[in-house]
Parts: sequence; C-alpha cells; structure tokens
Amino acid sequence: DFLVARTYEPRADAAATLVARALADRMRGVVIIRAEGESLERQARHAALVVVGSPLRRRPAAMPGGNASVLVRRLRLPVVVVPRQVGVDLTGLRSVVCGVRDSHDTTSVVAAGALADALDLQLVLVHVWDEPAVNAPRPLVFAPGTFDAARPRAPAAVRALLGDVASRAGRRAPGAACLRVIDGAVG
Repeated sequence: DFLVARTYEPRADAAATLVARALADRMRGVVIIRAEGESLERQARHAALVVVGSPLRRRPAAMPGGNASVLVRRLRLPVVVVPRQVGVDLTGLRSVVCGVRDSHDTTSVVAAGALADALDLQLVLVHVWDEPAVNAPRPLVFAPGTFDAARPRAPAAVRALLGDVASRAGRRAPGAACLRVIDGAVG
C-alpha cells in the first residue's frame, strides 16, 4: 500500500495524491491510503511507501512530524517527497533514491528496490557522512549517539554498511543498486 501523508496544504496534497496514483498505475495491486495525525502511524504499519507533497511553507506545524525528514525517522519507511511543481508524467525519472542510516534500513531498501524495479529505474542508496569537526562551531550540537547509536563512524565502514544492506535486501547483482556516500552535513 502507498500512504499519502497530509500536509494540510491543498496543492501539496493534490501533488502527492497525483504522484501516488501514477505510481500505483504502474504497479499492480497497490492501494492508496490517505492519512493524517495519529492515524498516520497506525496506517504506516501496513504501507510500503509514504508519499508527501512539499508544502509551500517551510515547516507546516499541522503536518504530522513537521516535515518529511521527521516522518522518515518516525515511520522507518521510504518517503517520496513530491516537489511543488509536478505533473503526473513520470517519464523524466531516472532513479529512486533511498537514504540508509544504519543496518535497520533493510526494509526501506527492499520497498524502494521494488518501486525502482516496477518503474524500470536505477536504485541509488545514499548515506550522508558528516565527520564532526571537533573545534568548529555548530548551531546545534548533540552528544554522540543521541539519535543513531548504530551509525558507522568512518567512510569505509559506511560503504561496507551500504553494501551489506543492499545484499540483505536482495540487491546482489552488478548494477542492482548504486551506492553513494556523500560528505557533508546531513541537513
């Protein structure tokens, strides 16, 4: 099932619904569910993918979780964020990008891989690796391990993690998944 998360902005919700329908048309047997607030987390247990439109405001308070990155962390599901200006034509798409934080993201990779296969697109697994600068001033500092205790702390370990997650998700064939480690701030 595809879950369309409401943003309480009509244009963002309409864009997310149009994209979810277009994806469902390409994949047989997919049901689209619209959810908001507390029902979002209940419905997410049965969904393979969450589709949410980019709101016009930066962080709409009424949207469950505040924004898409918070939804990803709370739901642990692949989240498709639809840009503000979008039609239903998916022919321009080249890849499905799936963020991988740690080894618990195998289910998300499986769902994103199924979507990529159904749409005949490339699956790209991405991990953003931020080497903390010890003396650099930061706007917001969290103690190590506050959010992602299982997150690797070295670029080589991150690449190994991506390969392991891809393998456990069944993406073993050459070219089945493109692995990318991006240097920089996670935001």
